[in-house]
Order: sequence, then structure tokens, then C-alpha cells
Amino acid sequence: MRIIFSTLIFCLALGLGGVSALAQSGLWGDEPLQDINTPEPALDASSDDDLDDGLVIPGEAEDGSVTDGPPGFYEAVASYQEEDFEAACETWLELANQGHGSSQHNVAVCLEHGRGMPVDTRQAAGWYWQAVEHDIPEAMNNLAKLHTDGRGVAQDHHLAANLYAKAANLDLVDAQYNLAAAYYRGLGLAQNAEQAFIWMQRAAEAGHVRAQYDLGGFFVGGVGTPENMQQAAYWYDAAMAQGDAAATYAVGYLHYRGTGVAQDLARAFTLIEQAAQAGVVSAQNQLGVMSAKGEGADRDPISAYRWFHVAAGMGDEAAGRNRDRLKSHLTPSQIKQAEDMAQSFEPVPVVIDLLSENF
Repeated sequence: MRIIFSTLIFCLALGLGGVSALAQSGLWGDEPLQDINTPEPALDASSDDDLDDGLVIPGEAEDGSVTDGPPGFYEAVASYQEEDFEAACETWLELANQGHGSSQHNVAVCLEHGRGMPVDTRQAAGWYWQAVEHDIPEAMNNLAKLHTDGRGVAQDHHLAANLYAKAANLDLVDAQYNLAAAYYRGLGLAQNAEQAFIWMQRAAEAGHVRAQYDLGGFFVGGVGTPENMQQAAYWYDAAMAQGDAAATYAVGYLHYRGTGVAQDLARAFTLIEQAAQAGVVSAQNQLGVMSAKGEGADRDPISAYRWFHVAAGMGDEAAGRNRDRLKSHLTPSQIKQAEDMAQSFEPVPVVIDLLSENF
């Protein structure tokens, strides 16, 4: 589940108001291009994207070795990681019925995600509850997510917030992030920007990439902390260094505006191009603007049209207007070339080595 900020923090803080006008360029005559719609920072209650789906592996040391656990448990972990889900979950179910807390949690994971067992979120919630009794923070966080979404259980934001808080205080980083979301939105507890900032910062400092991105938004908008564009740039850069495309666009746009960092149109172009290639729609429109105007790179109206066309196809209305305005300045063959390029577009990951700088 993705919980979107209700305010356009980044836009409001930079005074964009959604869409504003760039300086005029000779290519455009008397009508200026429209500037970007800056992305909203997002709070996400679900962050388990890897194959392990948040498995609990007790006794795992930093080097990956293990030191405890009942017979068969770690063999089941190996089976799961080799995608033999049925064998893994069968072993964990046997151990769960014997009262082993980590196995109870992992059975719940199998049931929630349909790994080796049919999807059954109601049964998953029951196993998560049993694991919670063993003070397993991952079980608290996963059960809280079920109650946040109302999947297999009644939607209960108050209970979810309590579970997030308990897991957060046990140093589970995902739960710290989710607790920040609950405080920001006022879901299950009183809305509190200062507490949202505290928990977002803890998660960001622990390396949670979405927390780093959202903490940048907090510093931009002055959410629970004084506005600080240098700190915003620092945390966007941290998220960018982990390959976050939206953060890459944010850092690029800060360089474009010269806000919190030195204005550097060449670097802005490089970063915004990376974000556009990764599929960030606002970056695609902005890259079209910069290509059309020759900002940070040579003017390239064919490339500009291509990026406007890609972004417009994803529903960006400003990009559609920019494309339509540029169309009258291109020949039919140039338009076809640009549209063919747009048609072949496939998102690619951000190239991290090109991006990170210290601010």
C-alpha cells in the first residue's frame, strides 16, 4: 500500500505551485514552455520487495553465518531461497506447530504471499499474532500492514500504529518508516509532524531509501523541522546513491534551480536524464524542456519531442502541451523519428556510479 503525502511539499517549498513558466526561448516564439510538475514524496507502508518477503532468520550474523535454530529450520531457509517454497513452508509449519516463533512468522509469510501455500491472509494474520507473542518485530510490522490495508483482518489503524511503534522501538527500520507515515498522516494516532520527522530520520539514518527520499521532502517543506535545503539535498543524494530514481530527479532539479546546491545545468541534465530513462514521468517532461532549450546540453528538438511524447503517454498533461507546441517546428520525418524513439522506450535502472556527490 502506498500512502501519498496530501501536500505537494516539494512544489510548495520551491514556489512552483504545480506548473510554472520557464524563460522564453527563440524556438518557442512568444509562448514559453511550461516547467515540470515536481514529484510528491511518498510514504509507503509496504517495502518488502525482495524474494525473502521479510523472512525471519534468527541467529544470523553479519557475515551470513547462523548460530542457533531448531533442526531443519535453516535447511528450510535454503530451500526457500532456492524457490523450493513448498518444502520450506512444510518444514516451517511443522516447527510452527511446535511453538517456534520465527517459523510461525515464516509460515505467515508463505500464506500471505502464496509461497508454497495458497494465499490466505486470514491464516497469515493468525500466525503473525503467534509470532508477535515471541516479540518478533517483523511479525509486528507485517501484521500491522495487514491491519493498515484491511487484508484478512479488520482495518484497524489504531492497532496498526501500536504494532508499528512496538516494532520501531525494537529497531526494525521498516517499522520506523511506517510509524513515521502513521504520525504524518494521523493514522491510528494523533497527527504529529515532529514525531514523524524523528522516526523518518531514524529510518533514513539506518539506510532506508524511501525514508531518505521522504526526509529530503520534510526538509524542503519544513515538516517537523526548520526548512533546510542543504539537508534536503543531502538526503536526496543519499537516496540517489541507492539507485532511487525519484531522488535522482530531485537532486537534478535542485541543481537546475540552484536551490540548496550550486546551480549546474550540465549536472542537472545528466541526473534528470538518468531519472527520465528510469521512468520518472516529471523528469521526462523536464528533460524535454531542457533539450528543447539547450540547457545543460546542445539543443535537440527531436529528443525533446521524444521525451514529451513518452511523458504525455503516461498522462502528463504539461508534456502533452509541450509536445503539441513543438510539433509545428518539426518536419514530418523528424516527428516520425521522435515517435519511433518514444515507442521503443523501456525504463532502465539509474546508473549509481554516475550520480552520488557529497553536498
